Amino acid sequence: MFEFLFKYSPIVYREGIWAFRLWPAIYWTLLVLLLVLATAYLIYRKPISPVQPRLRFVLAFLKFAALVLIILCLAEPFISITSIVPKKSSVLILVDDSASMGIPDGDNRQKRRDAIAIWLGDDEQAGVSQALEENFNVLTYRFSETVAPLTAPDELTANGKATDLARALEFAEKQSHVYPLAAVIVVTDGVQTQPLVQRPGGGAGKGDPLQAAALLRNANVPVFAVGVGSEIENDLQLARVMANHSVTEDDIVELSAIIQARRKPVDRVTVQLLEEGRLVQSREVALEQKFTRVNFSTRPTRRGWLTYRVVVQPHKDEIIKTNNERSFIINNEPRSARILYVEELHPADYKFIRRALDLDKNLQLVSLIRTGPDKLYRQGISTPDELRDGFPSTAEQLFAYDALIIGSIEAAFFTQAQQDLIRDFVSIRGGGLMLLGGPKSFTAGGWERSRIADVLPVELLSKEQFASSESGARYAAYRLQLTPAGLRDPALQLSLEPQENRRLWESMPDLLNYHPLGKARPGASVLAVHPLGQAGRPRIIMAKQRYGRGRSMVLATSTSWRWQMQLHSSDMRHEKFWRQVSRWLAFSAPKPVELTLEKDEYFSGESVTIYATVADSGFAAVANAQISAQITLPPGTGRVSGRTFADADPPVGSIQTIDLQPDLAQPGHYKGTFIPQSPGLFEIEILAHSATGKYLGRSASAFLVGADNIEFQQPDLRAGLLQRLSEITGGQYLHLRDADDIADRLSVAPSTYAKTVERDLWDAPGIYFLIVLLLAVEWFTGRAKGMS
Repeated sequence: MFEFLFKYSPIVYREGIWAFRLWPAIYWTLLVLLLVLATAYLIYRKPISPVQPRLRFVLAFLKFAALVLIILCLAEPFISITSIVPKKSSVLILVDDSASMGIPDGDNRQKRRDAIAIWLGDDEQAGVSQALEENFNVLTYRFSETVAPLTAPDELTANGKATDLARALEFAEKQSHVYPLAAVIVVTDGVQTQPLVQRPGGGAGKGDPLQAAALLRNANVPVFAVGVGSEIENDLQLARVMANHSVTEDDIVELSAIIQARRKPVDRVTVQLLEEGRLVQSREVALEQKFTRVNFSTRPTRRGWLTYRVVVQPHKDEIIKTNNERSFIINNEPRSARILYVEELHPADYKFIRRALDLDKNLQLVSLIRTGPDKLYRQGISTPDELRDGFPSTAEQLFAYDALIIGSIEAAFFTQAQQDLIRDFVSIRGGGLMLLGGPKSFTAGGWERSRIADVLPVELLSKEQFASSESGARYAAYRLQLTPAGLRDPALQLSLEPQENRRLWESMPDLLNYHPLGKARPGASVLAVHPLGQAGRPRIIMAKQRYGRGRSMVLATSTSWRWQMQLHSSDMRHEKFWRQVSRWLAFSAPKPVELTLEKDEYFSGESVTIYATVADSGFAAVANAQISAQITLPPGTGRVSGRTFADADPPVGSIQTIDLQPDLAQPGHYKGTFIPQSPGLFEIEILAHSATGKYLGRSASAFLVGADNIEFQQPDLRAGLLQRLSEITGGQYLHLRDADDIADRLSVAPSTYAKTVERDLWDAPGIYFLIVLLLAVEWFTGRAKGMS
């Protein structure tokens, strides 16, 4: 109706510049208006019939307004506006076809894809596509993890496993080199669920939509982002599951699940833990606030890699039920680590540490204790020759251990070459190093002048600084105080529940001594402090840091044995502390042959990059090795030696072999890619041989191809991101319900393929209707009052 009355759409009036072709000079204009006003006044100054002054003013105004409109029409008004040259340019429409487009959050539970299909239009019902075709050549594509042509709206299936918005925008930028693009219309909820994946042809995708938008800005192509969907309400979501992927503590799996409740649709929910599809535990949980934590612990039923799933039972009105569960894998393969402990026999700490670690069958503590001049006591050795000549003097000997704990013994016990070897043990081999407090530790043992001082997470005091420190406070009883970083640290979790973990630490027995240390190094984490420390000058008791490939830690006391002695015999906090700290030190140490993956969970069709590092016993990189990866496939579609199996195949245990290629830029590094085609657990084993065929070692890992529900982990419309995309490129952001006029917006938007045109307004039907209406109302009202 608006266009019928005023010839053009509201956008033309809003964006254009008004002007008159025959408008006289300002003085003549004022004179004409004064004459018109005087004429209206004279007509109604002395009417024949008596009329109230207010009515006379209204009638005069109606006459004046009509005369002014006639004068304006005679001045030939027009609008100057930028207008696209018809059919000289193209518009690229990119429609999100990922699984989140199937969310029914529209009016009357309409799915997002259906709303898009109606908006685009088809042969039976006109829509945006037909409106755009009046001025543009329209190119329509759909995208999810890939980009493909879209010939009709009914082809939208919402079956895409992930959304790669960055890839879609990069595709648009490439199309701008082929077609004269006036604009790109992106119809999506703005959720980027595939940020870093290996793309065909090699190289990881940038994964950043904003960077991709910058490419379009450089190509002078604006992006008009059309948002689809809403902020989901009354929804439950399993936001996160935290679990150690390797079982090390008494064969117990401990995990923590975080439930997110939007608008808290219910007060209580049932949460289930399943192992290999079998129900293990079920409990009812009260939803506290927006996020609720649920803890589980269970014992795996068998060795090897196992698949677990946590499920939050949905309520009846929940829109999205797919995001109520998450799967993860646990490695229950036997794993062991060897720790070398060195000190001079005097304190009780060593005895209690050994007792704690003896309870962990995955840790082997090998000790070298100096009992007197030139006297060493070995314990826990594997062969009679181990440590026979004292502390290791070669890389092969020391690198056979995964971690090194040094107690109260002076630095001079180690030769300069052995100190360099300890440094290499951490930085090159990737082992863990821990220094404990005691009479001959840190500065008291001359460690501040040692070759490994900078490996530690703290600076060590000089002799003078140490001597001037408060000697009385060193031996006073105190309660160890964990920092916020310490309370969050996995090695210091005495309970999965944060409040309970804090309570357990705060109720620990007192310690009796500490060794003054310097300040923490940049990048180090301070885990525990003495309660008498000052703001900005903490008395550090426990700290850690990464160093090279390995890690280091300090514990500036030798009285942790008091925890064991003063706690009840059934209280295992002391033992748990030492086992977890020892595992942190040892289990992160790489093996000579190491297999790594970018993540633990993928989706069908996503490229999995397999990385391998190969070193000799001294952890020197081995080039030109022959690396083969054997991938055990789950039941389902897969490829083995070039053959494709039906859905019922391959049988469990079918293996696909992939050769890893060397990374020429990094000697000893190798990688290969594999694309899984079905969900399930995929186990990988790599075998490494030298160029001469010598066996170097093996390593194993696994990954899970999930149920492709990543699209529902962030189901809300991300309007902020879409608005930013538009701003970067000079386009506009609109919600789908407000985007019916997008064709008109594009037709007047600045573009390389646009020109400035003048559009006449004087002959708009609406103006003449208004003139006739004003005169008719004035005449009939006057007649009704007896005026001639």
